[in-house]
Parts: sequence; structure tokens; C-alpha cells
Amino acid sequence: MKRIPLDTNYNCLGPDKPILSPKKVVYFKVEINERVIVVQDDEEWVGTVKFDPSLPEQWQWYIEIEY
Repeated sequence: MKRIPLDTNYNCLGPDKPILSPKKVVYFKVEINERVIVVQDDEEWVGTVKFDPSLPEQWQWYIEIEY
């Protein structure tokens, strides 16, 4: 699984759904529903990449973390 560093404080749907910037989508070559590891400081969580076209462009990609 890909390890993606994110800040859970940068979200629009709640801290369990941090935003994945368009730049990181391209850099990490993620796909919708791909399972990834979210890394923040010394913590890691498994999550699933999501895309919601009804949101503003900068918030369309996010990762749904499984706590």
C-alpha cells in the first residue's frame, strides 16, 4: 500500500476524511477506492481514496480513514 503524508486538520467532511490535494493525487498516482496508509507525525491509519465531484475542486479528493 502507498504511504501518503497528510494533515487530518485539512478536511471539509471531518477529521476522518482528510483532503488529498490534486498535486498529491498526481504524485502518488492514486485511484478511486484504492486502499492507502495515511501518515501524520508518528501515527498511521489505513484508509480508502474517495472522490466526490459535487464538492469544490480543491476538496474533491480525500481519504476516508478507518479508525
